[in-house]
Amino acid sequence: MITAIEEENSLKSDHEIRAEQDRINLEIMKTGEADELDLEEASKQTAIEFEDSCLEELKSFKTTHLDKVNPEVKDVKSINRALERSLVLVVKQKLGTSEEWVFPHTPWQPGETLRQVFFYKCQVRNKDGPITPGTNIVDHQWLTQDELDTRFKQSYAKSISKFLVSDR
Repeated sequence: MITAIEEENSLKSDHEIRAEQDRINLEIMKTGEADELDLEEASKQTAIEFEDSCLEELKSFKTTHLDKVNPEVKDVKSINRALERSLVLVVKQKLGTSEEWVFPHTPWQPGETLRQVFFYKCQVRNKDGPITPGTNIVDHQWLTQDELDTRFKQSYAKSISKFLVSDR
């Protein structure tokens, strides 16, 4: 009973309305009262024909597995790897006498407090553009979130994991 009430009160999509109108037009044409029907409108593609053409197009659609798009899947310098996952840019930067893997950042400015420190999320649109490292940048890599722990120090990884949103 609840199903019947929901069926009666539910709103219909344009496609459902069109399919219903097509059924009504077909009944009118069968009874021979076609003079009431706009023949030009009735001769257009019906909802069922539209569904059939969509299913045919879907069957002919060929997909490619994402790992096969770029054979150099293991190249961590390529942004065209792990296409089904979010990649994060990390840089190996000279910090004092050591070199550490960190997120790209600018030097601390005198008077700057932690209230003025931000991490920005962005999307790369031009995947072919070169990365031009700064003077203190030794190397760069595009890593998945799972790979970050292998590059970062444990304390740094723990602090950044608090604001990273998982892509799984």
